[in-house]
Order: sequence, then structure tokens, then C-alpha cells
Amino acid sequence: MKNGVLHVMFFIMVAVLMVFSVTDLSAEENSYRTITVKEGDSLWSIAEEFGHKHSFESKEFISWVEKKNNLHTPQLQPGQHLIIPVKNS
Repeated sequence: MKNGVLHVMFFIMVAVLMVFSVTDLSAEENSYRTITVKEGDSLWSIAEEFGHKHSFESKEFISWVEKKNNLHTPQLQPGQHLIIPVKNS
């Protein structure tokens, strides 16, 4: 009986943690800006353009953008949408 109660309590705790994790991730997604790449844009130019609105060094900014947007090449295409670590205004 005691083991059954412990298993149920453990299951409830895991479920609650999962709900908070999912909620936290969606809140994080909504707090960043999505931009549309323009002709001639590069990750470096975007890092410079938004430099005053984030706390990353340019290399850190670029690494964050590459990882968050699953970029496997630094080449950007006009019209491409990118999530950048700049708070929505």
C-alpha cells in the first residue's frame, strides 16, 4: 500500500514538472523577436543591427541564432524567418 502511494505521488510530481517545463518553453519562445531576412543580410550584420538590444558578444549571438533556428550554413535567404535573442517590444 505504501509503495503504491509513493508511486502515485512520484507520477503526479513528474506530470506537474512536465507541465511547468512546457509552459516555460512556450513563454521563452514568445519573448524573442522573429525577423525576416532581407537581401544582403548576414548573421554578422543582424548581430550588429540588434547589438544594442541584446547582451551577447557577436559570436555568441550568431551561435545562439544558428542553434535556435537549426541553421547548418551561415548563408541566409531573403524572406527567411529567424528567431533572435532580442525581447519583443
